[in-house]
Amino acid sequence: MLWGFFKKLVIADKCAMVVNTNWSDYQQLPAVTLVILAVLFSFQIYCDFSGYSDIAIGCARLFGFDLKQNFNLPYFSRCIPEFWRRWHISLTTWFRDYIYFPLGGSRCSKAKIIRNVFIVWAVSGLWHGANWTFVCWGLFHATLLAIYNILGINTKYKDVVTLNVKSILQMTLTFVLAVIGWVIFRAESMSQVCDYFSCIFHNKLIDMSLIKGKLALILCCLLVVTEFLQRTKVHALQFPDNKLFDKRFVRWGVENHINDIEILFLGNSHIEEAVKPELVGKNAFNMAISGRGVVYDVEIAKRYIPQMQNLKAVFMPLDYPKFNLGRGQKNANEKRTAERDWNRIYKCMYYKYMGIRVDEFYYWSEIYNSSLDYMMRFVKTEEQKRECDSLGYIALDVTKRNANWAYRNMPPVIDVNKPVDTEKFNELKSWYTTLAELTKNRNAQLILLGTPMYETYQKDLNPKVLEEILSFVETLKKDFPNVEYYDYTFDKDFLPDDFNDASHLTDSGADKFSRKLKEVMKN
Repeated sequence: MLWGFFKKLVIADKCAMVVNTNWSDYQQLPAVTLVILAVLFSFQIYCDFSGYSDIAIGCARLFGFDLKQNFNLPYFSRCIPEFWRRWHISLTTWFRDYIYFPLGGSRCSKAKIIRNVFIVWAVSGLWHGANWTFVCWGLFHATLLAIYNILGINTKYKDVVTLNVKSILQMTLTFVLAVIGWVIFRAESMSQVCDYFSCIFHNKLIDMSLIKGKLALILCCLLVVTEFLQRTKVHALQFPDNKLFDKRFVRWGVENHINDIEILFLGNSHIEEAVKPELVGKNAFNMAISGRGVVYDVEIAKRYIPQMQNLKAVFMPLDYPKFNLGRGQKNANEKRTAERDWNRIYKCMYYKYMGIRVDEFYYWSEIYNSSLDYMMRFVKTEEQKRECDSLGYIALDVTKRNANWAYRNMPPVIDVNKPVDTEKFNELKSWYTTLAELTKNRNAQLILLGTPMYETYQKDLNPKVLEEILSFVETLKKDFPNVEYYDYTFDKDFLPDDFNDASHLTDSGADKFSRKLKEVMKN
């Protein structure tokens, strides 16, 4: 939102003031000033529309909605077709889907393709206003697109633009052509367009006393430099490594790392207290939270995974208790009689990612009020606060585990003779299907895990339920080849000191488990 307001209020409005004041006097202005006015109008219209779009995207995120990017740095385009794939994406997509495609799109002869392009752009010009300048602006771009099509220049660039001689020349040519189009768009009549360009070539080249818009031009240059340097980020003000955005002011969160994340961990305490992301691989990120249900993981995945450009794998537990499905009851061997003390550090972990609405609950991905001691509402000591305010892994000390640790957090007793609750099963299937589809769309793996369990936990597992888990995974893999399953439930490498209770690992156990997952990533 802040970047959107900057573009609209600081750059667009400043450019508009200069352009509107001097446009009517263009015949008396030197050529350099006319070129500057044309450039300033180009940035005015860009910052107006893209600024509004950024503000709308930011406002939507406050309410938990993700709107698609509408302007993708169009002035860094290397050809006109690319420019229109980056400019006002929602509008150009509408014209493509509802006019260009019904006319036959690109699946017809070259002549008909060019015809379709001219029809679309004539309609686009009329859509902007009932003036011949708008129609001619549309036909101007239709002509350029037709030329590019005839010449076979329609590269769909997937790489990040870099500064080399070729790309600089391509961007310069594209920008010049776009500016010519914006002059047609801004003019009041086609005769004024012709006269404007005539003045550029026939008026005095430069007169320092008549140079207009110097401050606005400097601001435009600042915009270009900032957006180029931040071209790989979600927005231009994303500076995750800058001291200005240190933990004192903003707690690190997933949105600060969205373009860095290659390995994402979701789930509950079986991951949060069992995985050290730095041991698994480069740019691994642990978003697991104690006590969190799968429905929250799915909502968080829906929000963030589509934005993760470099994502390789998502790790997610497939826990035995999830297959209770209305058939379970409390384990008689369970030694913990009291409910978990949510005033301990676990509670703050549960509150770390609020903002995404699920039923009556909210998660948001970052807490911007560390300075207000938000975490101290849930913890008792500064040490717990510091640990809570870190992302991901929570270390469990073997020396502090309960005397009855081997019988705490035992599995539910599942009676397989009882019928499965169909509604709960379909819900479970829907959750994991969504995760599989999201990762597949990003060409990433969904790695499901059976996390390590102590021998007391293992003895109370029902073999038929374990078969149900395997069958569930195989069914999922038939539709989604990107799904893999690794079961460490009975792994003999984990010793008694590696367990904090029957189903959670200590720090040493987490170290072992993390290194095993690192091997999974290698394979």
